[in-house]
Amino acid sequence: MKKNLLLISLLFFALKFNAQNIIDNGGFDDGKGDWVTWGSDKNVLQSFDVVDESSNNVAKLVIANASGEINKGTLKQKNAFAGLDSSLVYHLSVRAKALNVADGETAQMQFKTKRLKDGANAKYINLDTYELTTEWKKYDAYFYKEDSWNELLPSWNFGAVNGDYYFDDFVLEVNKNIANGNFESDFESTWFKREDNGTVEISNNSVYEGGSAAKVTINTAGDAWHLKLGTKLKIPVDENTDYSLSYYSKSDNGNGKIKLAIDFIDSKGDKIGKTKYVEYTTTTSYEEYNTEFTTPTGTKKILVTFMLAEVVDVIYIDNVNLSKNVATAIRKRPEDNSVKIYPNPANGFINIAGNSGIASVEVSDMTGCRVLKNANVNGRVDISSLKTGVYLLKVTTEKGTKVTKLIKQ
Repeated sequence: MKKNLLLISLLFFALKFNAQNIIDNGGFDDGKGDWVTWGSDKNVLQSFDVVDESSNNVAKLVIANASGEINKGTLKQKNAFAGLDSSLVYHLSVRAKALNVADGETAQMQFKTKRLKDGANAKYINLDTYELTTEWKKYDAYFYKEDSWNELLPSWNFGAVNGDYYFDDFVLEVNKNIANGNFESDFESTWFKREDNGTVEISNNSVYEGGSAAKVTINTAGDAWHLKLGTKLKIPVDENTDYSLSYYSKSDNGNGKIKLAIDFIDSKGDKIGKTKYVEYTTTTSYEEYNTEFTTPTGTKKILVTFMLAEVVDVIYIDNVNLSKNVATAIRKRPEDNSVKIYPNPANGFINIAGNSGIASVEVSDMTGCRVLKNANVNGRVDISSLKTGVYLLKVTTEKGTKVTKLIKQ
């Protein structure tokens, strides 16, 4: 009987942690559910409610009498999560905004984790801190599971300044790809850089998709390794397995040189086998580049590094992606040119038509922040709630995707 109960428990954890989102009720569909708040001064964190916004439940927390300390308000779940795998990287994300903040003050939110060993010896680790705006925006943090703890309680601190704080779509999931491979999240916590011969920064102008891309300016030509962009977090992989690493890149002059290095790491954190090097020459337009490789026996993780100092140019890199399915990964992302969007510009509704079924429709602002999700209703999308301006509309069909600019009048 005990053996059967053990097998059932193990099956439960396997199912739970293979699911996309480990956090229960992350979108507040069930109201407050297991969500609780904490504050050292109840006069600061005045209220916590689940409110309706555009037919969607969101959390609203009101801060008053703030003292400038970000931990005066905390939102978290009641119970810690057990069963996380120490060989994996995890991804925390949330959508948030802040309203009614006084002029000259900045609302902030901080990712924080409480890590325990068998329910005791709590250790609090602060992750990334972000400034909130008046518009919904997605924020991310990444971390490793360490052997020194086996339970995790994620939380979100806020409340340094007075205002109304809104949260939605809390997600804790296994990060199965390159952390922040699209450069939309916190750069410093996910990528490292070496800038002997130039600079590495984020560009919001020349992007392949979304609102950001990595921009590498080579001021002086030299050995490739004098200017580097690499992953800080090791990426979990399976040994003796075929992978494809893809990314999109271009350069201002069309002669940028990229030397890609992939290092293989064992369970002790040591490099094994030979580093795989592949060289590419960029053009003035974004193109997809692919590197195929097989992980050696004993590989548990990999590190990816772009070395870029050989030729004076400005190189942009976006959408770095790792795929186990090589046959799928080596194909360029298909574009479904049969998709038609009208009217554009538009004010209230737009219509979407095409030769294949529409799987999803997303609308993002020009910074890459998604402002409408699952917006498609029988080929019509209601954009009346959007502010006047230019947006990116992404339509995913059975045949591919269509990304186009959408003008809201």
